[in-house]
Amino acid sequence: MDSNPIMNPFLLEKTENETVSSVPITILGCSKLGHLSFKATTKLLDGIQELDINVIDTAPTYPGSHARIGDYFKSGSQSTLRVMTKFGRGNMDLTPVLLKDSLYSSLKDLNKEQIFGLSIHNRPSESISQEVIQTSTRLKQDGYLKYFGWCGAWENLPLDKIDSFDFLMLPINPFIVNPPLSKIIGQIPIIAMNPFANFFWQFKKPNYVMQKMNEKIRKRYTVFPEIYKNIIIDPPGPNVESLIKYLVNQEYLSAFCFGSTKIDHIKEVINTKDFVIGGMNYPKI
Repeated sequence: MDSNPIMNPFLLEKTENETVSSVPITILGCSKLGHLSFKATTKLLDGIQELDINVIDTAPTYPGSHARIGDYFKSGSQSTLRVMTKFGRGNMDLTPVLLKDSLYSSLKDLNKEQIFGLSIHNRPSESISQEVIQTSTRLKQDGYLKYFGWCGAWENLPLDKIDSFDFLMLPINPFIVNPPLSKIIGQIPIIAMNPFANFFWQFKKPNYVMQKMNEKIRKRYTVFPEIYKNIIIDPPGPNVESLIKYLVNQEYLSAFCFGSTKIDHIKEVINTKDFVIGGMNYPKI
């Protein structure tokens, strides 16, 4: 099966200032954006675009995130940022009415005319009706929604319905042992969801906290991935370059999404990604 990204909306939707290549693009996760002031939010969202990050990901359940992003667009910004969000988290029934109400509410809160990508938020197959899928198609036809996808944990992945989605967002990093990738590679664009989450690299905590984090990871993963040995460093902590190398070597990835509210941390990822890619001769497409 072909491992290259296919039907990739994130490559097809490049702006004129972006370089099109087979390298997975970078999406900024905005779960903590509600903790920032409007001024700090503006600085962050303006800053990421200078780093060629042009897609952000949020959710109605991320406290204050929608409101902050909406205020940013209401301020008269000429930003070309594309916004992905989610719906359906929790135990409520997923109905066409819920989908439409959630989408219209997100459009209003975000001050956008179209949502770039809307994901069903970690719901198993039995929760996703054909009526909801049909409603997403009509919302795309009406122009309110560009792409419809699914995000969540591997154990909830609705494998029998992936033909109904435009993309999947899943946890992908060196610490997840034997995810069922063979069942989806070559069928649909895949986004690595918060691949740095196991690391705490962005917080630059003291060595004591890093040591405790590493101990926690060792206890959690009974099968110890070989690559992890190269990521642990002394003093304990992450090696961002090793993680980026892992991600760009996953040729099936369309994008990876990570969260941060610090522009210096984001620059570290982008600069490392550029450095890694520079030595790998990735082809342009």
